[in-house]
Parts: sequence; C-alpha cells; structure tokens
Amino acid sequence: MKRWELTPVSFEDENFAPFGRLVRAREEPEPVLLCGVPVTTFMRCYRTAAVDWMSAHDDGEQVLIPVEPVPSVLVVAPPSDDLDPSELIAFLWSGRETIVLHRSVWHALPIPVSQPHALYRNRQGSDWFLQSRTVRLSDRGWLVHIRLPVQAVTGSFSRW
Repeated sequence: MKRWELTPVSFEDENFAPFGRLVRAREEPEPVLLCGVPVTTFMRCYRTAAVDWMSAHDDGEQVLIPVEPVPSVLVVAPPSDDLDPSELIAFLWSGRETIVLHRSVWHALPIPVSQPHALYRNRQGSDWFLQSRTVRLSDRGWLVHIRLPVQAVTGSFSRW
C-alpha cells in the first residue's frame, strides 16, 4: 500500500476556488446542472481518520449544507479523467457555511472532527448516479490518512 498523509489547510475562498465556493449567507443555492433536476437528500457522516472512497459528479454542481454546525474536513482533488492521490487536499471547514462543489471535482464525504457524526443536506442533480465516477482508494493500493487537528477533535477551537 502506498500511504498519503493529509494535513487539513484553512478553508479560505482563494484556496478553495479551484474546487468550488463557500456561501456564508443563509441562502440555499441551487446547483448548476447539465442534466436532471435538483434533488435534496440528507447524509449522516461519521468521523474517521482515513478516506477510502472519492467521487466526481459530471452532471453538475453539488451543494453541501450543514444541518448541524460541526467543524469538518473535506478532501477534494481537481477534476480529471482519473483520480491522482498526490493532488488530494484536505480543507478544515467550520461547518457553518454552505459548500458548492464545482462539476467533476473529486471529493470524499465530509468528515466531522469535533463530534462523532454530523448531518448534512445534500443538493445535487437527479441524474448524479448516471454521471458519477467513484474510486475506492484501497482497491488501487492507496492508503489516505487525515491528520485531524487535536483542537477540532476536542471541540476547543475558539473561533468556532
């Protein structure tokens, strides 16, 4: 197994711009889609220190809306025909803003870090399952670990 260690970086607009955008207002943006109609689902995600699945949706944007304001890590990689684990970036997200992922951006499920789990509202196209690519990292001999910040795990981030 080839091992990658990711240390989350700050979720700044300019850092995240190649992958999507943050929406700080209380609005719920509609995903821009190439096909299908917007649908909403709910995802309960669990804390983990490893990422094994990455997906990219070619039908349009995906919108992640925290239902619970829990600091989380989001692992992404730039759009490409095939995932390159050397391009993975982990972002530390306050869990208070909405994230809009650009079309075809590789991404894992959000990883809550200050709670064992968190609930997110997911908005994406109704045809996402027809227009998605998924990679199981362990099937390719890749092991991706996230260095979760101690302050986030203990919930002691003063700015949150």
